[in-house]
Amino acid sequence: MDYQEEVIYCRKCGAPMKKSQRCCMKCGALNYDHPENQSMKSYQPKEQKQKFTYVSPSSSVFSSTPTITSSNTSSFNVSAQSKMTSSEKKYRMKHVILGILIILIVVAVIYFFSPYLIQLWNQVSKIFMKIFSDFKETVINSN
Repeated sequence: MDYQEEVIYCRKCGAPMKKSQRCCMKCGALNYDHPENQSMKSYQPKEQKQKFTYVSPSSSVFSSTPTITSSNTSSFNVSAQSKMTSSEKKYRMKHVILGILIILIVVAVIYFFSPYLIQLWNQVSKIFMKIFSDFKETVINSN
């Protein structure tokens, strides 16, 4: 007689796993139904306490994978961008374009003004070296 172990689903990611496994092989979440993990149940973060429910496979011939649903959609959200409204997408796109423009302007300023900045740095460093050498001579001569 062939013994087949009961399959359960991970509370965090929904991946199938054997009931005797201590943790999920996909995401590493602990299986709190396992006897050795019972003592850790009180340390379980609140966001991991969500329960996944098994929904029977759809009647489609091509879909043999069961669908996992969650009561907490924020931690198991597959397509958050598709749920954004068009005004939110435009707002986000404006900020992305603005960020890219700022980066391009900074790079252009550094590229075009780098020879002048190098000259300025050389002049400032010469001035500081002169001040330092004068100070050094003053300290040496005073002793």
